[in-house]
Amino acid sequence: MINWIDVNSPKITRIAYNPEILVMYIDFSGSITDTPYQGVTKAIFKKFSKAKDIDGYYETHIKDKFQRVQISTENKINCSLK
Repeated sequence: MINWIDVNSPKITRIAYNPEILVMYIDFSGSITDTPYQGVTKAIFKKFSKAKDIDGYYETHIKDKFQRVQISTENKINCSLK
């Protein structure tokens, strides 16, 4: 289980981090899914969570520096009950 941190930002609602798999999650305002970023170190996450300008830190240090993990929201399981 990951713990979410609420942040003061017009674009980002909250952030979370899973140190076991080096993935940071960002909940953008108005989004229905969380956006995971792969390869984020614990040090980067700490700096991000404590940044005075969350949006600026995201734009400068996260956005084009770490790979976004694509998540499919489609249900691809076919079941038939007999």
